[in-house]
Amino acid sequence: MIPIMAVLVFATALGLAPKIDGVNVGDAAPMTTTKMKTTSGDMTSIADAAMENGVIVVFSCNTCPYVIAWEDRYNEIAELGAEHGFGFIALNPNEAKRDGEDSFDAMVEHAKENDYQFAYAVDTKHEIADAYGADRTPHVFLLHRTNPDEAMKVAYIGAIDDNYKNAEEVEEPFLANAIRALAGGNNPDPNLTKSIGCTIKRID
Repeated sequence: MIPIMAVLVFATALGLAPKIDGVNVGDAAPMTTTKMKTTSGDMTSIADAAMENGVIVVFSCNTCPYVIAWEDRYNEIAELGAEHGFGFIALNPNEAKRDGEDSFDAMVEHAKENDYQFAYAVDTKHEIADAYGADRTPHVFLLHRTNPDEAMKVAYIGAIDDNYKNAEEVEEPFLANAIRALAGGNNPDPNLTKSIGCTIKRID
């Protein structure tokens, strides 16, 4: 008999944990003006991080093995996004670990160690993650607008690409393709993929 804990770990890795209700592709992006403290010590929001075409929002953390496997691509994605008019912000929603591995001080150190070239902010009480329906780290939400005066809408939800283990062996760079599609006036295809990662550590 397979131990129940092994089953739960396997389900988490495959993204099979129950999904939190949240936004769908095409919905208006919620809580874009909510201010959050960043590892630089200032206050920012999703709207502040956005550029003319929108913003890449990644729910992330410090210690999840999937984040660690993917985060060496964060700066590259942020650079690609900026080239196409998209900002980048990472939010840490792990409220249950705020006294330990995902404390603010630990976030500051993590951002420095990994040379984050973007805002890394505290999602206090996982409120923004709840609004978007993020259920794990990393979980990507690409927000888009056709002009800077428009409200942003959700254009892509899911994973960064199809190979967290090895960037050199990626066959489907989902997020990069979505960015390029939107910048070219097209809709992402696919616009929804399965996020693979560690469940967000919420406090009910």
